[in-house]
Amino acid sequence: MDELAAPCREHLNEAWESLPLREQRVLWHVGVLGVPAGEVAESLGLGIGSVGKILEGARMELGVRYREIVHREASAG
Repeated sequence: MDELAAPCREHLNEAWESLPLREQRVLWHVGVLGVPAGEVAESLGLGIGSVGKILEGARMELGVRYREIVHREASAG
Protein backbone atom coordinates (compact mmCIF):
# COMPACT_ATOMS: atom_id res chain seq x y z
CA MET A 1 0.00 0.00 0.00
CA ASP A 2 1.22 3.49 -0.82
CA GLU A 3 2.28 5.13 2.45
CA LEU A 4 0.78 8.46 1.40
CA ALA A 5 -2.54 6.96 0.35
CA ALA A 6 -3.19 5.06 3.59
CA PRO A 7 -4.10 8.13 5.69
CA CYS A 8 -6.31 9.42 2.87
CA ARG A 9 -8.22 6.14 2.81
CA GLU A 10 -8.61 6.19 6.58
CA HIS A 11 -9.88 9.76 6.53
CA LEU A 12 -12.27 9.01 3.68
CA ASN A 13 -13.56 5.94 5.50
CA GLU A 14 -14.20 7.97 8.64
CA ALA A 15 -15.95 10.70 6.66
CA TRP A 16 -18.06 8.12 4.80
CA GLU A 17 -19.10 6.34 7.98
CA SER A 18 -20.14 9.64 9.54
CA LEU A 19 -22.79 10.18 6.84
CA PRO A 20 -26.34 9.07 7.58
CA LEU A 21 -27.17 5.69 6.06
CA ARG A 22 -29.67 7.11 3.58
CA GLU A 23 -27.05 9.52 2.25
CA GLN A 24 -24.53 6.69 1.98
CA ARG A 25 -27.00 4.56 0.03
CA VAL A 26 -27.95 7.31 -2.41
CA LEU A 27 -24.36 8.46 -2.95
CA TRP A 28 -23.10 4.91 -3.44
CA HIS A 29 -25.81 3.74 -5.81
CA VAL A 30 -26.21 6.87 -7.92
CA GLY A 31 -22.81 8.51 -7.59
CA VAL A 32 -20.55 5.46 -7.61
CA LEU A 33 -22.44 2.59 -9.22
CA GLY A 34 -24.35 4.77 -11.68
CA VAL A 35 -27.78 3.38 -10.85
CA PRO A 36 -30.43 5.70 -12.30
CA ALA A 37 -31.88 8.06 -9.70
CA GLY A 38 -35.38 6.84 -10.49
CA GLU A 39 -34.49 3.29 -9.55
CA VAL A 40 -32.86 4.40 -6.32
CA ALA A 41 -35.87 6.58 -5.51
CA GLU A 42 -38.23 3.68 -6.03
CA SER A 43 -36.17 1.24 -3.97
CA LEU A 44 -35.90 3.71 -1.06
CA GLY A 45 -39.49 4.92 -1.29
CA LEU A 46 -38.45 8.47 -2.16
CA GLY A 47 -39.33 10.94 -4.87
CA ILE A 48 -36.76 11.43 -7.62
CA GLY A 49 -36.34 15.07 -6.58
CA SER A 50 -35.50 13.94 -3.06
CA VAL A 51 -32.83 11.61 -4.39
CA GLY A 52 -31.24 14.48 -6.29
CA LYS A 53 -31.22 16.69 -3.21
CA ILE A 54 -29.85 13.90 -1.01
CA LEU A 55 -27.15 13.14 -3.59
CA GLU A 56 -26.06 16.75 -3.85
CA GLY A 57 -26.05 17.19 -0.08
CA ALA A 58 -24.19 13.91 0.49
CA ARG A 59 -21.46 14.85 -1.98
CA MET A 60 -20.96 18.20 -0.32
CA GLU A 61 -21.13 16.80 3.21
CA LEU A 62 -18.64 14.03 2.44
CA GLY A 63 -16.15 16.63 1.27
CA VAL A 64 -16.74 18.86 4.28
CA ARG A 65 -16.35 15.99 6.72
CA TYR A 66 -13.23 14.73 4.95
CA ARG A 67 -11.60 18.17 5.14
CA GLU A 68 -12.56 18.50 8.82
CA ILE A 69 -10.93 15.15 9.61
CA VAL A 70 -7.76 16.03 7.68
CA HIS A 71 -7.59 19.40 9.47
CA ARG A 72 -8.17 17.75 12.86
CA GLU A 73 -5.40 15.23 12.21
CA ALA A 74 -3.00 17.91 10.98
CA SER A 75 -3.70 20.02 14.08
CA ALA A 76 -3.21 17.04 16.38
CA GLY A 77 0.21 16.34 15.30
